[in-house]
Amino acid sequence: MSTPFIMDHPLIQHKISLLRDKHTGSKEFRELISEIAMFV
Repeated sequence: MSTPFIMDHPLIQHKISLLRDKHTGSKEFRELISEIAMFV
């Protein structure tokens, strides 16, 4: 089993916290996923 990759960059952590917010809509969720993917 491989070791999980932990991203500890503050900007990515902020975007992940927005993803976890129950008030985040589906359009914003998809945009956040796209932005995180660009950084990784």
